[in-house]
Amino acid sequence: MESNQFEINAQQIAGFTAIGATFADSELTADEAVLSFTKLVCPEGATTPIYDLWETGSKYWKAGYAEGKKIPLTGADGKENNTVTKAFSRFTTRVEKAYGMTKPSKPTETGVAKATQRAKQADELAKQKERPIEELLAEVQMLTSAPSKATLAKAAKVQAVIDAKRKDELKDRMDGIEALQKEVKALVGSCFDEQVLADVAKVLQGFDYSIAG
Repeated sequence: MESNQFEINAQQIAGFTAIGATFADSELTADEAVLSFTKLVCPEGATTPIYDLWETGSKYWKAGYAEGKKIPLTGADGKENNTVTKAFSRFTTRVEKAYGMTKPSKPTETGVAKATQRAKQADELAKQKERPIEELLAEVQMLTSAPSKATLAKAAKVQAVIDAKRKDELKDRMDGIEALQKEVKALVGSCFDEQVLADVAKVLQGFDYSIAG
């Protein structure tokens, strides 16, 4: 892997590499890999993909893909294997179609400073989200009990953390529901017992067995 001034942590490296390997294993079932890539290049707190994460992450993605396919990452001439290049192009096309996300332009010095600030804010948000919701709610109540410009501004920041935690909880719940939906669909699809299917349909339609006896 060639050096790059921008450094990513071991968890991010493993993530990008695994995503590339997953795409190598099966492009047809790589929806989760596509989603994971968007989360890595556009972490919480960022509103658009971060250039350096995309640029550096793509190198590890390609390494993971090449390893998964058991092909060389580069040719004898030192240039990137065209098969790997085309695979990443197909992958980023999937990213764009599914999430409207494309590789950002290389940032200017001002852009770098802003990106650094966003990264710090994202780290702080992640740290604050580790606090119990009860503790955060109590802090908001305390800050707003004697309102001033300073306390209200701080309360707004704490409330933003609460909102972010609730958003995560809702997302986790919806992810669980979607997983159950897929499981139920698969079970129904493999069931050929008319009575069982009829009972399932009644339950989903809100049939009350306690009243029906």
